Amino acid sequence: MLDGLREMGVNVPADLSIIGYDNMEVSAFTSPPLTTIDARPDELVQMATEHLLALIDHETATSKLPDTISTRLIIRGSTTAAPALG
Repeated sequence: MLDGLREMGVNVPADLSIIGYDNMEVSAFTSPPLTTIDARPDELVQMATEHLLALIDHETATSKLPDTISTRLIIRGSTTAAPALG
Protein backbone atom coordinates (compact mmCIF):
# COMPACT_ATOMS: atom_id res chain seq x y z
CA MET A 1 0.00 0.00 0.00
CA LEU A 2 2.73 2.46 0.91
CA ASP A 3 4.53 1.74 -2.36
CA GLY A 4 1.31 2.28 -4.33
CA LEU A 5 0.68 5.60 -2.62
CA ARG A 6 4.25 6.67 -3.33
CA GLU A 7 3.82 5.75 -7.02
CA MET A 8 0.69 7.92 -7.12
CA GLY A 9 2.65 10.87 -5.72
CA VAL A 10 1.12 10.72 -2.24
CA ASN A 11 3.59 11.56 0.52
CA VAL A 12 2.99 9.53 3.69
CA PRO A 13 2.60 11.09 6.25
CA ALA A 14 2.74 14.67 4.88
CA ASP A 15 -0.30 14.17 2.61
CA LEU A 16 -1.96 11.21 4.30
CA SER A 17 -1.44 9.43 7.62
CA ILE A 18 -1.73 5.63 7.60
CA ILE A 19 -2.40 3.32 10.58
CA GLY A 20 -2.35 -0.47 10.49
CA TYR A 21 -4.08 -2.90 12.81
CA ASP A 22 -2.18 -6.00 13.90
CA ASN A 23 1.38 -4.88 14.70
CA MET A 24 3.03 -7.32 12.34
CA GLU A 25 6.82 -7.24 12.78
CA VAL A 26 7.31 -6.07 9.20
CA SER A 27 5.40 -2.85 9.92
CA ALA A 28 8.42 -1.49 11.80
CA PHE A 29 10.56 -1.92 8.67
CA THR A 30 8.36 -0.39 5.96
CA SER A 31 9.17 3.00 4.50
CA PRO A 32 7.99 4.94 6.41
CA PRO A 33 7.57 2.63 9.42
CA LEU A 34 3.85 1.94 9.89
CA THR A 35 2.00 3.26 12.92
CA THR A 36 -0.12 0.37 14.16
CA ILE A 37 -2.59 -0.81 16.76
CA ASP A 38 -1.37 -3.83 18.70
CA ALA A 39 -4.49 -5.89 19.42
CA ARG A 40 -2.55 -8.00 21.96
CA PRO A 41 -3.39 -11.45 20.54
CA ASP A 42 -1.22 -13.04 23.24
CA GLU A 43 -3.52 -11.61 25.91
CA LEU A 44 -6.61 -12.71 23.98
CA VAL A 45 -5.31 -16.28 23.62
CA GLN A 46 -4.39 -16.46 27.31
CA MET A 47 -7.81 -15.24 28.43
CA ALA A 48 -9.66 -17.54 26.04
CA THR A 49 -7.60 -20.52 27.21
CA GLU A 50 -8.28 -19.74 30.86
CA HIS A 51 -11.99 -19.37 30.10
CA LEU A 52 -12.10 -22.66 28.21
CA LEU A 53 -10.27 -24.54 30.97
CA ALA A 54 -12.65 -23.08 33.57
CA LEU A 55 -15.64 -24.20 31.51
CA ILE A 56 -14.19 -27.68 31.21
CA ASP A 57 -13.83 -27.73 35.00
CA HIS A 58 -17.44 -26.48 35.33
CA GLU A 59 -16.34 -23.24 36.96
CA THR A 60 -18.82 -21.08 35.07
CA ALA A 61 -19.25 -18.61 37.93
CA THR A 62 -15.53 -17.74 38.03
CA SER A 63 -14.78 -17.98 34.30
CA LYS A 64 -16.25 -14.64 33.24
CA LEU A 65 -14.26 -12.87 30.52
CA PRO A 66 -13.70 -9.12 30.76
CA ASP A 67 -15.65 -6.83 28.45
CA THR A 68 -12.50 -5.49 26.80
CA ILE A 69 -8.91 -6.39 26.08
CA SER A 70 -6.41 -3.57 26.20
CA THR A 71 -4.73 -2.51 22.98
CA ARG A 72 -1.70 -0.32 22.35
CA LEU A 73 -1.11 2.36 19.74
CA ILE A 74 2.46 2.12 18.47
CA ILE A 75 3.30 5.43 16.81
CA ARG A 76 5.81 5.26 14.00
CA GLY A 77 6.63 7.35 10.94
CA SER A 78 3.44 6.87 8.89
CA THR A 79 1.41 9.37 10.93
CA THR A 80 1.73 13.04 11.80
CA ALA A 81 -0.40 15.70 13.41
CA ALA A 82 -3.31 16.98 11.35
CA PRO A 83 -2.82 20.45 9.86
CA ALA A 84 -4.48 23.31 11.71
CA LEU A 85 -7.85 24.34 10.30
CA GLY A 86 -8.64 27.91 9.55
